[in-house]
Amino acid sequence: SKLARHINAPRDLVMQGVGWLAREGKVTFHEGTRSRVISLT
Repeated sequence: SKLARHINAPRDLVMQGVGWLAREGKVTFHEGTRSRVISLT
């Protein structure tokens, strides 16, 4: 993922963080034609 590369963190750790934020209702997912965008709410 671009986020993991941008912050220089392991992809698994970034995905765990995104999952935690999603469970807390803090992110919104947007489907693009070729990508998914995750926004903080």
